[in-house]
Amino acid sequence: MKSKLAVHTGLCSRFLALLLACALMFSLSACGGQKGAGKADEIKPVTVERELEPQALQTANEATAIALRQYVYARLLTEAFLTVDASRRGTV
Repeated sequence: MKSKLAVHTGLCSRFLALLLACALMFSLSACGGQKGAGKADEIKPVTVERELEPQALQTANEATAIALRQYVYARLLTEAFLTVDASRRGTV
């Protein structure tokens, strides 16, 4: 004798699939509308005033920027060097 759950397995899976499809459609339609399209003019920028950094920190930041710039230049030159054909280099 089959249980009621075994008899209605197909019906339960169809109901579950329909429920998931409805939940998916509802969540997608809720995110689709633009509610704040006219509020873009009302947004004002925020300015933050901070104290000056210590001289040591300013110097360290400048040194970091210079080191990063030099790293990028070296990386670009290295990539250009690696793209040169090694077989042609010996004949020059």
